[in-house]
Amino acid sequence: MQDFTCRKKCPCKEIGTYAPENLRKHQEWAGRYLPKRKCRTLLIAESPPGSGSYFYRLPEDEYDDWDAPYEENRNGLFWKTMAALGIIDSIYETDVEKEDCLRIFVGRPYNSFLLDAIKCPIGGLSAKQREEMLRKCFTHLLVQIQAIEPERIAIITSRNYRPLKKELVSSGWNDEMIHGPFPFPKYPRQMERFCKRIRTLYSLD
Repeated sequence: MQDFTCRKKCPCKEIGTYAPENLRKHQEWAGRYLPKRKCRTLLIAESPPGSGSYFYRLPEDEYDDWDAPYEENRNGLFWKTMAALGIIDSIYETDVEKEDCLRIFVGRPYNSFLLDAIKCPIGGLSAKQREEMLRKCFTHLLVQIQAIEPERIAIITSRNYRPLKKELVSSGWNDEMIHGPFPFPKYPRQMERFCKRIRTLYSLD
């Protein structure tokens, strides 16, 4: 995957979350799971978490200059996405390896992948700063999407749906292939809606 270095003045530098070495690690870890076949569904999340529990990070993966121990965050987006797809029965299922779930997620029948719209953690940003980062990171995101060539795109987090869809359509992507918004499954009610929409998208019911 492409190595991203932010050369623009960006809020992530102002609040101290910009770290090129972490971006490179994220690209390396995600690159292990690029779909070998046609990507049917590309999920777009908002940003990587500030805790270090990155979607594609495995227990043995370590950052070079960031003291962020691996956390098995069962309330994070990864496990909730796996549960919504039926790859696991529950977010609290402990007899399953994360790497096994990732292999299923990117392979048949799901043929899926996930990208972050904003490449750095956004904790502590104002709404205006977050919107600025979303715009500035879109160039990087678009390069990734063009390389993956998904059949459809699903945007997670309601506040990002309209601006991302607008940018994607302006860049030539068909309006009908962009789905959303999918609520971020932070709370039980949001998780219920997230599961329902994901299962409908994947025709699992």
